[in-house]
Amino acid sequence: MVVLDPSEQAAVEVAAQQLDSEDYPLQRLADGISATLSQLALMSSWQTPGELSYGKLPYSPGFSLVAIDPLERHGTVIVEFHGFHNETAASRAHIELTKADSARWYGYWVNQFEHIWQSARRV
Repeated sequence: MVVLDPSEQAAVEVAAQQLDSEDYPLQRLADGISATLSQLALMSSWQTPGELSYGKLPYSPGFSLVAIDPLERHGTVIVEFHGFHNETAASRAHIELTKADSARWYGYWVNQFEHIWQSARRV
């Protein structure tokens, strides 16, 4: 998992100008980042099988990305385009891709995640 680094004040301010301009916000970006990082820190202390790895990125790529089993045949990638002035977060464009639907764009977004992961500072 990769989250915008809250210590990168200028990047957070720019992203907040874009993401906090919703008509009906449920949470402000800075509060969301803080809550997410607190939850990840808590979850990383759980004594459960598996591994939780996360990092911080010094800038917003302009989209959100969820990859579920991206290297598996049944993998899925969901891209949320941040856009400009949305009514709510739910009104942003979300595109769900599988290899079967579009191998080209599925591969593109999996590679985007890999580049983001390599650029992130691990926590």
